[in-house]
Amino acid sequence: MATDQGVEHGGGGAAPEPFDLFLASLGTCAGLYALRFCQLPEGFPEKYNEALIRSVDQCAVKRHIVAPPRFEAAEV
Repeated sequence: MATDQGVEHGGGGAAPEPFDLFLASLGTCAGLYALRFCQLPEGFPEKYNEALIRSVDQCAVKRHIVAPPRFEAAEV
């Protein structure tokens, strides 16, 4: 997957910036969980709204934001 930095950040602007892809991954990940849940009969019942929100909360990208990994920079 090609990535680049914007011209204002020293790149060529030829591809999405890594952070843009990160943000897009959050929306698409949550959307896929919602889609799977919503593949119910026509006329989504109101009683399932909370369950839909719990389903979206299973998004792996979101879970990594809520409990981010720890990174440490060290001199080699």
